Amino acid sequence: MSFSDKGQGILKWVLYVVIILAAILGAISITSGFIMDYYWFNAVGYLQVFMKNIRYQLVILFAAWFITVACLFLTWRTLRKALPDQIANTGGSFFKIFSVFIGFGVGWWFKGHYFTVLKFLNQAPWGVKDPVFSNDISFYVFTLPMVRAALGFVAVISGIILVLSFFTYGLGKSSEAELGGEINQSSETNSWEPIRFLKSWPILGSIIALTIVGAAFTWLGRFSYLWQFDAGSSIPSGASYMAVHYLIPYTWVRVLGVILFGILILRVLLNAEEYREYLEFGDWSSLKTEVIMFIAIIIIFVIIPGGVFGAINTLNVQPNEPGIQEEYLERTINSTRQAYNLDGITKLPYGAEGENALTSDEALASTTVKNARIVDYRPLTQTYREKQRLRLYYEFHDVDVDRYQNGNEKNLAIISGREIDIESVPTRGGEWQNRHLIYTHGFGAVLSPANRVEPDGAPV
Repeated sequence: MSFSDKGQGILKWVLYVVIILAAILGAISITSGFIMDYYWFNAVGYLQVFMKNIRYQLVILFAAWFITVACLFLTWRTLRKALPDQIANTGGSFFKIFSVFIGFGVGWWFKGHYFTVLKFLNQAPWGVKDPVFSNDISFYVFTLPMVRAALGFVAVISGIILVLSFFTYGLGKSSEAELGGEINQSSETNSWEPIRFLKSWPILGSIIALTIVGAAFTWLGRFSYLWQFDAGSSIPSGASYMAVHYLIPYTWVRVLGVILFGILILRVLLNAEEYREYLEFGDWSSLKTEVIMFIAIIIIFVIIPGGVFGAINTLNVQPNEPGIQEEYLERTINSTRQAYNLDGITKLPYGAEGENALTSDEALASTTVKNARIVDYRPLTQTYREKQRLRLYYEFHDVDVDRYQNGNEKNLAIISGREIDIESVPTRGGEWQNRHLIYTHGFGAVLSPANRVEPDGAPV
């Protein structure tokens, strides 16, 4: 059966009512926060700063909204040709209205990068270059975040076009199958076959755009080794030996792997009909190019990083780590000191001699040594959970190191609050009463001295 004119009219009015209600609720949510921020910034004398931020957010919001809606409308021009006229006419309004909402959502998300845009537009050189790539530090603070945000925006639009195209085409073909003979199947209104749809620009263009963005993100990932620790190294050294000599140069190979993956997908889409015949007849020899590309991708992303680099790190770096990493540790320390303006400190040797020197017995009896922390706080959370969890609903989220007055001395102690895991609260007797009247807060705390342990190493 087909929609009557009256049915389509009712459906449109229902859609309009839903849109109006959603717009009213959204406006209330947005304006309430805006009004509170406006009066607060005005009260502290920073209204000009607040309004400047709002202007940039609005510009970014509407620019991203317009670009997204324009891309989706262009996508619909192609999708309309891929569907029968009757389905295209019925679904056109829904697609366009949905595109406007999707565009607003993307714009609303991207306006959150307004501070990144502001920093990029008002950047200034730092006059300090990193020791690996010789880029000014301003590149990592101002330019790189902006490039990542722009690439993310392109990736989001491409992904939306790809997903929405498949969803719309699949929904149209499903409706076409249900309506059957009621759709006029003249030569002018025939829908596209899946093979032709896969070769349309919304699909191929999205794949190409996502491939380029993926390759760009992979290449930009080489800079992250400057501030990320190598997972295979036990010594935090920033751009470590493995990063400088293997991981950073290997980024180019990973970029090649991303491009190969994109080309493989494009070949499958462009030659889907031929590949189907090859698979039906078991002609695997005709797929040797694709098989080689797939194997190369596995080698690039799995075998070499996990096997080859893992073996180099285990057999060469870790056994000689202090010596190998010394240069990179020194570089990290110097950069940290420079960042905190501590690179101009004069070092003076201190000799523990003279009238203030202590004997070994006096040193062991001193308050400093007796109060030295020998308890490792990191595994204590699990230890407390095992020993102090008197009820199933007790939970220890973390532990802290603190000092407490004990007579005339201050002693280091490890303390953790015994909280309630609300999901484990008993439900018998009424869940609402238990959650809001009875089990409302934690019960007690666990305290252990930091300078003493049991013979088995457990906290006292």
